[in-house]
Amino acid sequence: MWKNVVKGVALLLSTALAICLLALALCYAIAGKAELDEGKLNASCGRITFYDKEGVFLANVGAMGVTAEYGALPPYVKQAFVAVEDKRFYKHCGVDVIRMAGAMLANFKAGTFAEGASTITQQLVKNTHLTPAKTIRRKLKEIKLSIALEKRMQKDAILNLYLGSIYFGKGAYGIEEAARTFFNKHAHELSLSEAAALAGIVRSPYRYSPLANPDACMARRNLVLRLMKEQGYLTEEQRLAASNEPLTAICKSADNLSEYYSEAIAEAADALHLSEQAFVSGRYHVFTYLDGKQNARAGELLQESYYNSNHAAACLIALDNRTSGVSVFASRGIRSLRSYTRQAGSVIKPLAVYAPALERGLITPATPVMDTRTDFGGYSPKNYGDVYHGSVTVRYALEQSLNVPSVRIYSGVGSGYASEFLQGLGLTLCEDSLTAALGATQKGFSLLDLTAAYTAFPTGGTFLPPAFVQKITDASGKTLYEHKPHRTRAMGEDTAFLVCDMLHGVTKTGTAKGLSSLPLYLMAKTGTVGDREGNTDAYCMSFTERHTLLSYMGSTEGKLPCGISGGSYPTFSARAMWKDFYTDNPPQRLSQPSSVVQLSIDREALCAEGRLLLSSSTTPDSATVKEYFSVNNRPKEVSPLFTCPTVRAFRLSVDRYPRLSFIASPYYTYRIYRNGKLIASFNGRSGETVYTDKEAPQGKSIHYRIGPVYTANGIEYEGSHKEGSVSLPYDLSPPKKDEDSTDTPPKEEDSNKNPWWLNT
Repeated sequence: MWKNVVKGVALLLSTALAICLLALALCYAIAGKAELDEGKLNASCGRITFYDKEGVFLANVGAMGVTAEYGALPPYVKQAFVAVEDKRFYKHCGVDVIRMAGAMLANFKAGTFAEGASTITQQLVKNTHLTPAKTIRRKLKEIKLSIALEKRMQKDAILNLYLGSIYFGKGAYGIEEAARTFFNKHAHELSLSEAAALAGIVRSPYRYSPLANPDACMARRNLVLRLMKEQGYLTEEQRLAASNEPLTAICKSADNLSEYYSEAIAEAADALHLSEQAFVSGRYHVFTYLDGKQNARAGELLQESYYNSNHAAACLIALDNRTSGVSVFASRGIRSLRSYTRQAGSVIKPLAVYAPALERGLITPATPVMDTRTDFGGYSPKNYGDVYHGSVTVRYALEQSLNVPSVRIYSGVGSGYASEFLQGLGLTLCEDSLTAALGATQKGFSLLDLTAAYTAFPTGGTFLPPAFVQKITDASGKTLYEHKPHRTRAMGEDTAFLVCDMLHGVTKTGTAKGLSSLPLYLMAKTGTVGDREGNTDAYCMSFTERHTLLSYMGSTEGKLPCGISGGSYPTFSARAMWKDFYTDNPPQRLSQPSSVVQLSIDREALCAEGRLLLSSSTTPDSATVKEYFSVNNRPKEVSPLFTCPTVRAFRLSVDRYPRLSFIASPYYTYRIYRNGKLIASFNGRSGETVYTDKEAPQGKSIHYRIGPVYTANGIEYEGSHKEGSVSLPYDLSPPKKDEDSTDTPPKEEDSNKNPWWLNT
């Protein structure tokens, strides 16, 4: 019986071996003529070829990194990468069979190729010889070439080439460039903590970047340190010491296009559903929306002295309104455009307050709104300088960026509707506090998303997410991805036009009047975030018919230098950018849509009485103002002030003499009658007016009547009268004394006359 068992096991093993050999032969057959080219391992040719918005060549980005001197690297640098990427690196022959079997099982359960189980050798081969396509054929070629490489090179040589080729994000290839980019030092100067952080970046350069996501980077670094300890490279004391060490990453100034390329690489990798590491090894051609000339100008502006603060962050972003393509992105001190979120301040007002209120028909640009200190259920916002203006129009409130009217309007709009409205503009509002009306939110907003949201105004209320990449092709020119803009309706054309028209006023008399000298039809909104101790963020968002530009300054630590607000340096930088933006063929004014109408408003009724009324045929030009309205939300009632004038706030009282008080209009003539007789007539007065009748008869009941008259084209329009009666008693009080004389009783010899106190 045992002999039969032994024969059975031997047969089974022989069969399994035969199957393995057959599978291996089949694998090599499928792998085809894949041959190892040692020249590619040391190649310095560009990995990614970039082009500008016109398809003109920009640069080959992603060359083999500057190779560090392998022997000079501290042992823990190499050990960190081995620990996290390939713990059996020094034991396998190029392929980790154990790890591969585990990955195959995991992929079988998941039904995908989620895990690749690539060794360091395989990663080097893939990055230098193959495309990142996830196919069985490509994987088999990778295995074949990895085994061949292990036969030709020593392990340390392979690891050295690997460390010089991998992508770390921010345009950094290789351990030497990564050390310079993130820590401003050479690779041989890296600490254990820094080496572990760089090793952790490799899996996802953006997700674990010490600049973009420092918290995630710290967690990943600690994982690498734990793996190093488990694999015997570190003691527990060394692990703890490195884990407690803070990571101090630096951010280089924007003196080239590396920031733009970094954002484009991340976007392109997402578009092809690849990791950044896989994408940069694919030798793709990326066509961007970059305007090289304007981007260079932006970089120059960010070198100005007022940006040279230790804690200052700044950026200039320009989008093409037609495509939402990013034509300019230059930054200083901003770790990552996609993850840099800040409170928006007053820049949010047109997006979250005024546009939603216009869309719902709650306001018009001429609607009067109160600007007074108000308590909104425990929240009492203040205007800048604690100055308030009483009744103002919506237009004035937006031009001057008044806080109280914004909160008042937002409370009427409702946070639910505002949140839904912002979502249509690519912005997420996660709270229902009234502070959101002023841009004070816990989560904040991405600078790029804010800029893209503003493009909906000059494009008639349609929204398109921003993009760096137009098109991606492979080395043969085959198009793999093309950005096809698809706009969605975010608001009505009438709403978009009305907001634009009000924001044009901001550049003329409002907070962005620093742009008024430019010969362009510009619209803008400034914003400042801060408290009594200083400001932390300053914005100037401006746009023309063609482009939208954000000029931003912020402080990640402490406060901005004293005096910096949205209307100062950010506006100055925006002005400098716009000066050079259009050398010829400047953009035109926005065309008025059919859903908007311009009407004449009675300014006297609006200012004096707070009523939004159309002017009549008799309203003088000086009392008329033109305003735009949505055809669905426009005033229809005609003002009667110049066909049937009225007396405002009439009051009749007695204080020694009868007093008639009222609020006068400079357009009216006022006629005052006593007991039916005209006693006074005057005009040209404005505001509170008092008429004292010193000739009124004493001891009688007196009836007064005051009538306003407006004259136009020789025709008198007499309005309604105000009337009242008083009884004036005899005045028994002594006469008032002259300042230079003193009343004295008469002398004794005059005692036959009336006593002095009865004289009248």
